[in-house]
Amino acid sequence: WITGTCAWILRGVVEFMLGIQADYDGLRINPAMPSEWKTASAHRIFRDCIYDINYTQNSYNGEVSITVDGEAIEGNLLPLFTDGKAHKVEVTIG
Repeated sequence: WITGTCAWILRGVVEFMLGIQADYDGLRINPAMPSEWKTASAHRIFRDCIYDINYTQNSYNGEVSITVDGEAIEGNLLPLFTDGKAHKVEVTIG
């Protein structure tokens, strides 16, 4: 009767609370973390690349800024890498 429960909880946390959503064009980051969470992190493998994603929530105003390997990006779509390496993603909320 609990078959699949863990998978659905994981999907809910990863895709909806942390907002890591696979898209045709790459990974989209659209977090909706609870205001009590000040930090979070995720390790995601997507199309043979590793994304180490760290979240910092300063306030709960909905503003999100993202840097990838130290470079700010426009919008919330992470670049699609084909180098097979790990990339550091910093997501700042508020």
